[in-house]
Amino acid sequence: MIDGWVNLYKPSGYSSSYCLNLLKKKYKFKKIGHIGTLDPMAEGVLPIAVNEATKTVRFVNKSKKTYLFDVKWGEQRDTFDIEGKTINVSKQIPKIEEIEEVKKKFIGEIDQRPPDFSAKKINGKRAYELARNGIKIQLKKTKKKIHGLRVLDHNFNKKKTTFLVVCNSGTYVRSLANDIAISLNAFCYCTKIVRLRDGIFSQKNSYSLKNLINIANIEDFEKYLLDI
Repeated sequence: MIDGWVNLYKPSGYSSSYCLNLLKKKYKFKKIGHIGTLDPMAEGVLPIAVNEATKTVRFVNKSKKTYLFDVKWGEQRDTFDIEGKTINVSKQIPKIEEIEEVKKKFIGEIDQRPPDFSAKKINGKRAYELARNGIKIQLKKTKKKIHGLRVLDHNFNKKKTTFLVVCNSGTYVRSLANDIAISLNAFCYCTKIVRLRDGIFSQKNSYSLKNLINIANIEDFEKYLLDI
């Protein structure tokens, strides 16, 4: 039996659970786990613990995370991302100077309410399951820590802005984007979310799902593992 951590680069379009189950079934791992769930639309670093390494998840689950995310202005969707239904529209497109000024409010400790369409559990049910069934929910705000927030690119004509954020575990990027827009008296939704780093795990030392799933045998898989 092999034990250790593997740094998966989760592709967009697949849930975190799907990726884990695929690897577990292929290599017949006894136990498998991960830190920092990524939404199906999101891509990027997803650290996976194999067998005995699952016992160390709680020690590394509080690390800082770095995300790149794109937003499209002028429209708000119920999921706060590209997969949702449009619930509000506006012609208000913020200027770069306005974004730079308002983003200062979101650096440090902030109050954040998780999206209705999130994996957060409510009485044993995932919030997104309730939301999809039309059940109204009111998730409570919690304290989050934003260590840094930068505007990498802003295209007023294309109504698009790219951000880079460094935050604590448990921060919802989609909610952050929505809250920034509301502070600007505007609407937006995320069109792309990429986790670039989760603690020591970075995009540079990650492996694609295709790469990991096509390894010839379990012995060769061990070469991709980081020691506990």
